[in-house]
Amino acid sequence: MNLAIFTPHEDKNNFTNRNLLYSYWSQKQIKSTLYVSNFNYKINKSKKLKYFFFEKEIHKGVEIYRIFSTPFSKSNILRFLSYSVFSILSLIIFFFIDKKKYSFVIGESVPPMCSFIAYLCSLKNNSQFVYQIRDPWPLSIVYYGLMSKNSLAFIFFEKINRFLIKKSNFIISALPYLEKHYKKNYNYKKKIYYLRNPAEVEKFKPKKYPSINGKIKIVFAGGFTPSFKIINFFEAIKNLQKEKRVFTYSYYFIGNGVDLEKCKRFTISNDLKDVYFLKSRSKKEVLYFISKCHLCIAVVSKNKNCQFGYNLNKIIDYTVCGRPILFTNNLKKNCFVEDNKMGFNTSPSPAIISSKLIFFSNLSFKKKKMMAANARSFAMNELNINVLYKKYFKIFSENYN
Repeated sequence: MNLAIFTPHEDKNNFTNRNLLYSYWSQKQIKSTLYVSNFNYKINKSKKLKYFFFEKEIHKGVEIYRIFSTPFSKSNILRFLSYSVFSILSLIIFFFIDKKKYSFVIGESVPPMCSFIAYLCSLKNNSQFVYQIRDPWPLSIVYYGLMSKNSLAFIFFEKINRFLIKKSNFIISALPYLEKHYKKNYNYKKKIYYLRNPAEVEKFKPKKYPSINGKIKIVFAGGFTPSFKIINFFEAIKNLQKEKRVFTYSYYFIGNGVDLEKCKRFTISNDLKDVYFLKSRSKKEVLYFISKCHLCIAVVSKNKNCQFGYNLNKIIDYTVCGRPILFTNNLKKNCFVEDNKMGFNTSPSPAIISSKLIFFSNLSFKKKKMMAANARSFAMNELNINVLYKKYFKIFSENYN
């Protein structure tokens, strides 16, 4: 069984969590070929052949066509150009260079134009087309306030999205509550499978939950995306520093993004203490740092995207490390953190965030350790790549002609 996956996004120096699963497939009964962009990837010790507009390599058992796209940018126009270049070159490679026969061709929902190319390739190859939904783009962008429903961009991308939904043989979604929306708004009658993103849980052995000794270490590892309104957490820190407490806190922020400078300016102007901004680092380094901390923060804003559930890589990393989590969404159906007794769900209000931090600091060390153990158990049972591989294999076997 062979699969071709079109996924322009890829973490620097790492496979993304889903790409880890693709590499795991290739070591088992499913062979994978990835079409990805190469602008932010560093290759070490891999077999590689360079061509004029792409390079071909074997990495962790996966055949990869790494396409020379334009650099990714904060500019919407340059981002669109990057995706367009990737799409056109992918089509050329698939039609004229890649001669393999595929059972399934998978296209990711972000962005739809790349998935449209995946669909065309599935037609040429007489393969089944699988639409893989990371989030209901472009509707999710509207809900984040970054695009208008009346804009030409939304109308264009939504038409592509509707077409791909209609033409897909089945859909795989990383969001737990997407099925009802698609059946109601797109009249989708085929199968929609919900599967979480995977993690190599067993390969990482977290440190013991650290003793506190009067200071609680809190970490946020993720992007400073404007739509998440991470500034709310800095407002919460400001509230905390006005109060006298038995415990003190140190805050570590790993990552970058549009709102990083805004958060740094807020920290300086409000004279916030024990706040540290750390540069992005490899996945392994991030995991080791998280495992030295007592509490992890997953920040999201309140908007209509809540209705679909969440697919956050940072929560995957936190549970792999076995650390308690404070997740700033308390919509009842998204309270999986509290339901699994591995931390708290709370409103994104700064006042409520700060009150939850105080509540956590007053818990016994035994309860904090219990939350940490529950987080690790969640990762082992729900996110383990071995478990998810079996679920994926079952899905593809059921739909294999």
